[in-house]
Amino acid sequence: MYDPGQQYTRNLAFLQAIVDAIEEGVVVQNTEGVIVGFNQQACTLLGLSPEQLTGKTSYDPQWTVSDIDDRIIPPDEHPIAVTRKTGKPCKDITMHVRVGDKHSKWFSVNTQLFTVEAEQFVFATFTDISERMQANKQLEESEQKFYSFFDNSPIGKAVVGITGNWINVNEAFCTMTGYTREELFQHNFVDLSHPEELERDQAFVTEMIQSKQETFQIEKRYIRKDGSCGWVTLFIRLVLNQDQQPEFFIIQTKEISQLKQLNRNLQQQNEVLLNTQAELQKKIGQLKDFAGIITHDVRGPASAMRKLIEIYEQRKDEPTGEQALKHLKNASEDLISNLNELIKLLQWHLEAKPPFSYCSFAEITEQVTRQLETIISDKKATIETRFEVAGIQYAKPYLLSILYNLISNALKYARKDQPPHIIVHTHTRDNRTQLKITDNGMGIDLQQFGSALFKFQKTFHGNADSKGIGLYLVKHQVEEFGGNIQVDSTLNEGTSFTITF
Repeated sequence: MYDPGQQYTRNLAFLQAIVDAIEEGVVVQNTEGVIVGFNQQACTLLGLSPEQLTGKTSYDPQWTVSDIDDRIIPPDEHPIAVTRKTGKPCKDITMHVRVGDKHSKWFSVNTQLFTVEAEQFVFATFTDISERMQANKQLEESEQKFYSFFDNSPIGKAVVGITGNWINVNEAFCTMTGYTREELFQHNFVDLSHPEELERDQAFVTEMIQSKQETFQIEKRYIRKDGSCGWVTLFIRLVLNQDQQPEFFIIQTKEISQLKQLNRNLQQQNEVLLNTQAELQKKIGQLKDFAGIITHDVRGPASAMRKLIEIYEQRKDEPTGEQALKHLKNASEDLISNLNELIKLLQWHLEAKPPFSYCSFAEITEQVTRQLETIISDKKATIETRFEVAGIQYAKPYLLSILYNLISNALKYARKDQPPHIIVHTHTRDNRTQLKITDNGMGIDLQQFGSALFKFQKTFHGNADSKGIGLYLVKHQVEEFGGNIQVDSTLNEGTSFTITF
C-alpha cells in the first residue's frame, strides 16, 4: 500500500544525498536570515559541525566577512542578505570568511532566491578559492617587487613588444635617451636605433623570435632625442607565453658612451705616440746616416790633410813641398765645403725642435685629469698629488702619454665596491727622479702575468675594450731615454707603477 509520508521521507533523503554530493558548499536561509539547510561540504569548508551551523545567521558574532580590499562587510551586505532583500541573484562574489579565531578561507559565492509552497528561501553556493587567492597574492607581491626594482633601478630597463613597441620603460631609460615616458610610447625600438645598425638589429630580433633564443647581448649605438649618438650594451631576454610563443622582450641597458670615448681617446693618444715613435726612429736613422757621412766625408779629407802637412814640413823648400801646399789648400776647401753641407743636412734633419723640454708634473697631470674629467666624475674618483719634484726635462708627448695611460688604466680597472683613489707622487732617489702612480683597483696577478705585463697586445682582465698597447708604450717611452719601470700589485687591493727617469 502506498504511504505518502514514507515517500516524502525518501524524497528528502534523496535530495539531501544529491546536495551532499555537490563539491560546492550549499547553505539555505529563510526570509529571516536563519540557516535552515546545508550540505556536508558547507560544514567542511566552514569548519563547523552540523549542530554548530544549524540556525546560524549572518549576524552571528562568530562570523567575520571581508572583501578583497580587506574591508569588513556588514551582515546586511553579505551576498545572501542582498538576495534576500532585493530578490536579485549575486554572481561570483569574492569574500574572505573567518569563523572564530582559527578558521579562515576565501570563497567565491553565488546566491539565488527560490520559493517553496509560497515561502521564500535563499540558496547560496560557495567554492573554496583560498589557494587561488594566495597564488594571486604571491603573484601580485612578485609583480610589485619586479616593478619596484624595474622603476627604481639605476640601470635603464624597458619592456618591448615583438613588433618593437614600447610596453614599459623606467626613469633611467628615459634619462639615457632624453625622452619622457609619454614621448617614448609614441616611438618604437627602430626609431632609437642607429641607421647603420638597423638591418643588423632586425636580423638579430628575427633570429631570436624564430629560434626562441631566450637571451642575447649586443653592443649598439642609439639616437638620443637631441640627435646625438650614444653607445650601450643591451642585455635582451625573450619572454614566452603559456603556449611557448614569443610575447615580449625585457631589455636591460648599460651605458658605455663614456667608456667608448675613453677608448677613442686612448687610441688617438696611442696613434699619436706611435707616430711620434716612428718619427723618432726615423730621426735616429737619419742621425746614424749623419754619423756615416761624417765618417766618410770628413775623416777622409782630414787624414789627407795630415799627410800633406807632413810632406810640406819635410820638403817645403822643394817643388814637392809646394805641390803639397797646393793640395793642402784644396783639401781644406773640400773639408769646409763638406762641413757646410753637413751643417745644412743636420739642420734639415733637425728642423723640428729637440724632443726634450721642461715638463711640469702638475701641469701635465692637470691636463690628463681634464681629458678624463667625465669618467673621474662618474666613478667618483679622487686623484691625490704629491709633487716633491716639480718637473723634469723630457719629451712632453711621452710624459703626457705615460700619465694618461697609467691614470686611465687605474680608472678603467677600478673595483666595483669602492670609488677609485689614485696617488701621483714624484720624488728623488739616488739622484734620479721617480714618478709613482698608485691605485686601489682590481690589481694584477703578477705570478701569472708578470712576465708578459709589458708585452705588445697582452691583456689581463678579460675586458673586451682592452688592446694591450698602453703598458707596452709606457715601457718603451720610459726605456727609450734610459729610464726603467717597475710594478707592485696585489689582487683586489691595488697596483703601483714606479718610473725612474
